[in-house]
Amino acid sequence: MLLVLSYFDLPIPFAEGPQSEGIQYRVSFGPPQNSNDDKYTLTGTVVNSATGGPIRGALVQVYFNGQSSILTGSDGKFQFDGLPAGQSSINVRKPGFFSEIDIQPSAFHQRMVATGPGSSPVVVKLIPEGVIYGRISSEDGEPIAGLPVALLEQSLQNGRKSWQQRPGAQTDEDGNFRIAELPPGNYFLSSGPGRDPVTFPAKLSQPGAQGIPVVYYPAGTDLSAAAPISVAPGQKIEINLTIPPQPFYRISGAISGYPPGQSVSLQLRNPVGMFLPYNLHFDTATGAFHILWVPAGAYTLQADSLDAHGHALIATVPLTVNSELSGIHVVLLPTVNIPIRMSVITSRTGAERFSQQENYFPAYVQLVAHSSSMFERRYGSQQVGERGSASLELQNIVPGSYTVEINANGPLYVQSLCLAPWIYWNPTCQLRRAPRLSRLRLPCAMT
Repeated sequence: MLLVLSYFDLPIPFAEGPQSEGIQYRVSFGPPQNSNDDKYTLTGTVVNSATGGPIRGALVQVYFNGQSSILTGSDGKFQFDGLPAGQSSINVRKPGFFSEIDIQPSAFHQRMVATGPGSSPVVVKLIPEGVIYGRISSEDGEPIAGLPVALLEQSLQNGRKSWQQRPGAQTDEDGNFRIAELPPGNYFLSSGPGRDPVTFPAKLSQPGAQGIPVVYYPAGTDLSAAAPISVAPGQKIEINLTIPPQPFYRISGAISGYPPGQSVSLQLRNPVGMFLPYNLHFDTATGAFHILWVPAGAYTLQADSLDAHGHALIATVPLTVNSELSGIHVVLLPTVNIPIRMSVITSRTGAERFSQQENYFPAYVQLVAHSSSMFERRYGSQQVGERGSASLELQNIVPGSYTVEINANGPLYVQSLCLAPWIYWNPTCQLRRAPRLSRLRLPCAMT
């Protein structure tokens, strides 16, 4: 990879102030302070963006020669007295509300207020939270208690669609759930699976157990059949589900490839990449494992451990469950570490000062795994080595298919990328295990 730098003098960065859970702020003063001792008043109102009504008890903070705080009254109004002339950011918070910068941090800048002769009152709008609530019951109307309820949302990150899982809930003894603090948006709701069967066979060694599977609103067992729930500012949406029990199955097998006595982490993921809270049992001495009460569906079984030197071992096995599964053999194998070498080419006098800085790396490299999971798995370059002679390395990479992402550090651009023979580029790389690993060479250039 070649990184090209156009040389110019960088401005001196300004200092940033502290941050809060609400609007992020940075103290800055526009016009110079008056040389006299004139003091001014800042007044304003905090209102609900959905209703226009005043918000009582909102915390308002400004930063003129230090922080000043006040709570709004029943009419939503606030007033700061004795302030010098100047400018400051304003931070407003209230449980159950969001600021505009909370919703879209990249689209909104911090709100600034000014004091001085002729300054006007300010109006600050807060966006009320949305709520999704409801009840989950069985076919006979009985509540299903202790059932996990999850929310997924989709957004754009680096120009690509990406999924995020929001904090969910669990049904209470009456089958009720409530998920609050939701910003406006579209959400996909799922419930289940139940951790234990609701009915057991006459003999536990025989099949026949039934339990509550994963269900996506409105009534599908797959995310592709799910319908989005659109939540507007301040909206409260009721979702009630009736879920019949489905057959539950058992999975068993053995794990090999780990040192004697070493523990192994075993997890089962559903098709969208979510780890599921099934009953997993592993015998370190024999390598035998058992997973109890799994609904029908497609899954990925993942096992993780460490070798005798503390290096990562991993295995993933796809499973299709529609009956009792036994005899599954999981072999743990080492992951891959990829050294990264960068070289800098300059064509202007003085540009080499960037590459001569201690522990300066002209680019940040990431591998993005290709998988059917909706959650991205990324491996970022890590700094290794002693101070003054550090280098970058991609660590604990699982063999598979990846996209390479390179982000220049500073006023550079990527000119070229060279990959070792055991990595195939098209423009993704197929990482395969090799007896001896070469390095990922990233020549970098500055102009």
